[in-house]
Amino acid sequence: MKISSEYDSEEKVFMNKASVRLFDGLAKVKASCQTTLGGQWCYPLVSLVTKHLTVDYDVDGKNALVGVNADVGNHSVAYRRDMQAQRSSVSTVFRNEDSSRSAEFILDSEAGKYIPSTLAKATLLFPRGDLRFVDDSCEYEESKGLSGSLSANVLKGLAMASFSQGDAAINLRYHFKNDIITVAPSISWPSNHMHLTFKRRFNDHHKVSMAYEVQQLNYSAVYKYKPRDDVKGKLGYDKAAGLAWGSVWLGNESEGCSGALYKSKAQLMVQVPQNEGLKGLAVMFKIKKRVDIL
Repeated sequence: MKISSEYDSEEKVFMNKASVRLFDGLAKVKASCQTTLGGQWCYPLVSLVTKHLTVDYDVDGKNALVGVNADVGNHSVAYRRDMQAQRSSVSTVFRNEDSSRSAEFILDSEAGKYIPSTLAKATLLFPRGDLRFVDDSCEYEESKGLSGSLSANVLKGLAMASFSQGDAAINLRYHFKNDIITVAPSISWPSNHMHLTFKRRFNDHHKVSMAYEVQQLNYSAVYKYKPRDDVKGKLGYDKAAGLAWGSVWLGNESEGCSGALYKSKAQLMVQVPQNEGLKGLAVMFKIKKRVDIL
């Protein structure tokens, strides 16, 4: 059994998780909840996970989300069911042998609706882009219509063009990256919104990055110092938010506690608003600890 607890000073809550493997790893039971400083328990969730079956149960909402999936050769099928909302969805994915091309179709149905009228999404993926279609009949879907993207190698970088019928917008982006620098300019039409991202790697320990929005004249900058894989510090400034900040991570930021020293992780962040100076200084921290019982 594995138990972990993480404290977030900004939200003032403990996020607790526990998991245990059953039947020689064929199934896993997971539970999570939040605890306030006053000792109140909230958002309890319980999950059963196997290779082909997933059940997530919301204790407070008394609702279960059931998922079933299966692979047959290069063909994958997944079924999802929201028991309380009485909504089901079926997705199927076809891939070629090297997975460079695939097609995905999703059918969604509610109680009292016919499946043929509830086509939610269709996606075609190929090596140089994708094409996606969302049916207007799905009211819960935010973006409707046709969208897609194309890419090509240009000047040792990658040029990309994407469009969205729902947003009536075209976005052009170029991305160049080597061992030292990364440059990624982009422009959107018809808004003519221009954005530039620049990153510079000095060595394995020192990196800087900048993002600039041409129209708003806003920018952000970050300096990162990483003496070891499990220790990292950052200093940054965001003009749009009017905020300077610094943070320190002890333990790998993108991984869990299993490989961390004493199976613990910590993060400390300091924020200083530009308009208030040190009077508005805010200190936040997160601490996470994992315990293996068995």
